[in-house]
Amino acid sequence: MGPMETAAPIAERLGVRVNCICPDWVDTPAVRRSLAAMTPEERAGIEPSLVPAEEIADLIVELVRDETLAGRIVVRRRSETRRLLSVEQRE
Repeated sequence: MGPMETAAPIAERLGVRVNCICPDWVDTPAVRRSLAAMTPEERAGIEPSLVPAEEIADLIVELVRDETLAGRIVVRRRSETRRLLSVEQRE
């Protein structure tokens, strides 16, 4: 049983909606500090394609506002557009 299936009873019993956002490297001050501490080899392929923090914030607001998206998983990798996983993909 996956984490979203485990959280489903909470939604049903308590009216709490649960979603999951799985981002890649998000452009925040903490990530910038971590990247600065890495060697060029460790940073290779990460910069400059960080996920904008504003995009993650907008996604959170969207998931909160749209009740039809309850229990969903969203994947956002640096080099891809975001993907809303289907039930089949989550299993």
